[in-house]
Amino acid sequence: MHVGTTRSPTDAWVAQQLREATPYGQAPKFLICDNESKFGPWFARVATTGAIEILKTPSRAPQGNAICERFMRHIGFDPVHDDS
Repeated sequence: MHVGTTRSPTDAWVAQQLREATPYGQAPKFLICDNESKFGPWFARVATTGAIEILKTPSRAPQGNAICERFMRHIGFDPVHDDS
């Protein structure tokens, strides 16, 4: 497990976190991101180099988060209490 924190994440910082969280080609197939600037071109380059497809959440869609959370509960994933 990899955990990194900062008060003001930048595109370069988030890209480095992705590099460190996916060593040796072990990466997810998809990565869901919102439309913040911290998920910019550096982040996209690291993701595509690692064969990760970036899925952007819809802009101005207030129900988007609720739909995602409902789906995560449906598949049984709880990020706060995940023991895997």
